[in-house]
Amino acid sequence: MSAKLRVLEHILLLETYTKDSIPALHKIRKYLVEATEEASIAYNKAVTRLREYQGVDPHFDNIARQYHDIVKKLENMQWTIHQVEMDLKRLPDNTTS
Repeated sequence: MSAKLRVLEHILLLETYTKDSIPALHKIRKYLVEATEEASIAYNKAVTRLREYQGVDPHFDNIARQYHDIVKKLENMQWTIHQVEMDLKRLPDNTTS
């Protein structure tokens, strides 16, 4: 039984790795290796920048969250102001009385 499985494995490998498929597989491998290296470099840069920011102030995370919250509140206020302005434009003009 073990010998039959090994024979089937070798047949599968023989049919998978042909003269045509091997160069294509090498190209795919090269692409994947390069993409992995680029992703690793980008990740390391992001980690380095994050550490630099955190090194500026020990309360960096708290400050960043507060800044984000303030920006969100400002966006909501701008939306509210815009809605009020739109509502005011819809009101009939009562200056003729």
